Amino acid sequence: NKSVMNHQLLSYVIYLSITIFITVYVGWLLFKNGWIHLKATFGKEEQLAEKINQLLLVGYYLLNIGYSVQSIHTWPSINNTLQLCTEVGTRSGKIILLLGIMHFVNMRATHYYGKKLIVHQPSPKNILPP
Repeated sequence: NKSVMNHQLLSYVIYLSITIFITVYVGWLLFKNGWIHLKATFGKEEQLAEKINQLLLVGYYLLNIGYSVQSIHTWPSINNTLQLCTEVGTRSGKIILLLGIMHFVNMRATHYYGKKLIVHQPSPKNILPP
């Protein structure tokens, strides 16, 4: 049915537009503002903090955009506008919730492992031969 196909395609376009926009915008904000957290966590290791920040951003984009695109194949047939709105809203909400959870997990992990890395890092005098 042509109407079902139009609703299906429209739901995909709306959903991907919303989720990709939110993912990119939130990722950019976290990248820009997360630098302060990473710098504080890694202390004088600014170059390491910068590289970790870049890797977190790339991983964040790949995981979230990849999940958003991949999840489309599990959608039911969209037969009407109400179903379109419900499905797009529910799926977009799940992605937003996932983004929030990932943010707090990343904050906790970088703080924990960053402090552990800095504490257990050998001092320069232990690296050089006697």
